[in-house]
Amino acid sequence: MKRLILTSILTLISAFAFAAAVTVNGLSCGSLKSLTLSGTGDYTVSTDGTCGAVSPPVEPPVEPPSSACPSGVRCLDRPWPIVPQETVALEGTSVLAIKVKAGASGSGKLVTAYTSGSSGNRQVAISSKPGDFAVSAPCIKSGTQSTTTYWGIGVANQSQCLMVPNQTYWVNLRHTNCAGRCEFILLGY
Repeated sequence: MKRLILTSILTLISAFAFAAAVTVNGLSCGSLKSLTLSGTGDYTVSTDGTCGAVSPPVEPPVEPPSSACPSGVRCLDRPWPIVPQETVALEGTSVLAIKVKAGASGSGKLVTAYTSGSSGNRQVAISSKPGDFAVSAPCIKSGTQSTTTYWGIGVANQSQCLMVPNQTYWVNLRHTNCAGRCEFILLGY
């Protein structure tokens, strides 16, 4: 028993003395808050983050409307590209516009994907205006299973949506046949 208590104390002291980022199975779990050893030899680790936990999809947070956001469109700011992937839930045909800033150069993909049983057909458009779906073919995609929009900053081929370096763009999203609440996965890289 004394040995177990001594081991627990030494473990805690060493854990706090060398506290750093906690990684489990390649997933970042935040910084170490506590480490305990049970009487059966089991360790319990507490961090200030989550460790690969999949949170249920939630509606994107409501942010104060900006002067650039038209009525009926929910506008959000996100870094570009949009990573990590997130699950987006929208009611009916409501419109979500995500404000992004193009970098100096680069290319990649903007992907939406079906989620089990709750996805509707959706449109995805990259535009200089929020809520705008009247854009050229490389910058708008539609689909139920998945959509992939290829983008290029500064230079683009015919299949890529051309983005001007360091300019503000909007990733506009909506369902075209959703009755109720529909979800999809969003990822830009």
